Amino acid sequence: MEKVIEEEAAKQAKQAERVRGRFYELMAITYERAITYLEDDSFVEQLRPADVVQILRVHLETIQKLGDTSSQAPDPSVD
Repeated sequence: MEKVIEEEAAKQAKQAERVRGRFYELMAITYERAITYLEDDSFVEQLRPADVVQILRVHLETIQKLGDTSSQAPDPSVD
C-alpha cells in the first residue's frame, strides 16, 4: 500500500513540475511579446491619454499592494 502511495506521489510531483515549467515558459513568452509591443513605435502613436492614466493606475496599485521595490534594489551608480 505504501509503495502505491509513493508511486502516486511521484507521478503527481512529476505532473506538477511539467505544469510549472509550462507556466514559466508561457510567462516568458508573454513577457517578451509585451515588451516587443511596448517598444514598438506604433504603440506610442496609438496611445490615448486614458491609456496612460490606466497604466499609471495599475502601476500605482501594484506598488501600493507589493511595496516599492526600487528602494530595495542595489544602486546602479555604485560599481
